Amino acid sequence: MGMVMKKIFLIILISYIFPACVFGQYSSYAEPDFITSIDYCTQPAKSWRFGFTYNHKNLSKLVTNSNLSDDETRTRLTHGFTTRIVYGISDKLALGLSINYVKKNIELRLPTIGREYLRMQGLSDTYLISEYTPLKWCFPEGKKLSFGTALKIPTGKTSYTSEEILVREDMQAGTGSYDFLIWASTLWRLSTLSPGYLYLESGYRLNGTGQDISYGDEVFASAGLLLLPEYEGRFTGYVRYSHVGKNRNTYDNIIPNSGGGMITMVGDIKADLSENVLGRLTLEAPVSNTVEGTQLAAKYIITLSFQYTFRGIKDNGH
Repeated sequence: MGMVMKKIFLIILISYIFPACVFGQYSSYAEPDFITSIDYCTQPAKSWRFGFTYNHKNLSKLVTNSNLSDDETRTRLTHGFTTRIVYGISDKLALGLSINYVKKNIELRLPTIGREYLRMQGLSDTYLISEYTPLKWCFPEGKKLSFGTALKIPTGKTSYTSEEILVREDMQAGTGSYDFLIWASTLWRLSTLSPGYLYLESGYRLNGTGQDISYGDEVFASAGLLLLPEYEGRFTGYVRYSHVGKNRNTYDNIIPNSGGGMITMVGDIKADLSENVLGRLTLEAPVSNTVEGTQLAAKYIITLSFQYTFRGIKDNGH
């Protein structure tokens, strides 16, 4: 890796990792990262990929329908830690396991009571992942097409209490539900002389029932541009849209203040830190929130990931 790329990555890393450790992350539920890889390059056959991700979200914007409130009396901060293990069965099929740990904090600032805090941490839910890539891609090849599925296993605790009162579901470590996800993504080179690639992704999340709540399903889609300069770096900018359905209780009644849509601007930088080690820094800034009722919405999201690839066989440079 070139010295220029290393310096750029380290400067951005230092600029964001310390604020991330101090301020935390937002999440409506314990929502781990289920993607099999942080790189677009197809995983080699008979290889192992070991990844670690730190996810930092700040939920401090109070939104009613699509209107931002001036209320600044509450902040939700969540830290998510994901360990990911993926094995390439062939050059087209990979299977993985994602184990997650979450730490959540809520701070209330009211004139009558001063500051109050609620903190929770523990093992979150686990994902079993598969990804099939009929069109294999790695720079400088021009296209890639992949399909993925994931089954979420409710390994996270859902019985945390505060002063002997069960805390609400979005502050639990897990959801208590089995969920199923399916997604597809593709890369298409704009031209043979261009370092730019069109990036598209879409998916659907079928959420189950846990802790007497039926969670609303989610639809998401992303579109943007991937840039591959001549040195070992990848720059991606894209727009992401997601919509989550309303939650329901055991009597099939809609739970107030649940469900809605969000548009997010996302940018990330990936860098080859060594032959087998890849680093990624992702910044997300929601630009539009349309929620049902009144809900806390994301102010910003920061994700830092590292991935090590151990090749059991040679993959001809790919």
